[in-house]
Amino acid sequence: MNKKLCINDKVISSSFGLGVIVDIERPEGTNRDFYVIESVDHNIRTMVPLEKSATFRLLTPQNDLNDHLKLLSSEVPTPEFDSKKDRITYFKGQVTHQNIDEVFMNVRTLVSINDRGAAETKILSNFLDNIVLEVMTVFDLEEAEAKDLVNKSLEQKFKI
Repeated sequence: MNKKLCINDKVISSSFGLGVIVDIERPEGTNRDFYVIESVDHNIRTMVPLEKSATFRLLTPQNDLNDHLKLLSSEVPTPEFDSKKDRITYFKGQVTHQNIDEVFMNVRTLVSINDRGAAETKILSNFLDNIVLEVMTVFDLEEAEAKDLVNKSLEQKFKI
């Protein structure tokens, strides 16, 4: 992460969805500091070590998110994999990456795969669910409006 995270920052993660950093603390018996994040939609509290901050990120500013949405339907070269199993393993590993450029590139790549299986479709749906959640929050939209915006950005190549 480029920016130092602070208390009250809104963050997003594939693990807990949308959250707010409520504290930075060092639990008794440890020598590490943790972000304490309250999930907005799941009513849970998560502690993430400061050095693991790549597993979540700040919400994307409106202009940047809009730019990413405009590129969502653009073609990308499909990477070569030795097998479908290798491809699935690769994308499962990508789920924890929270860099906005990587998230959108993974969505674009998954959308472009013609022989996408159930596991890859599920991974794609999870990526898109998080994008919808971020669009709802950043643009202050209802869920249906956010889904419509993302679907239009996908040019109906994949429907959520």
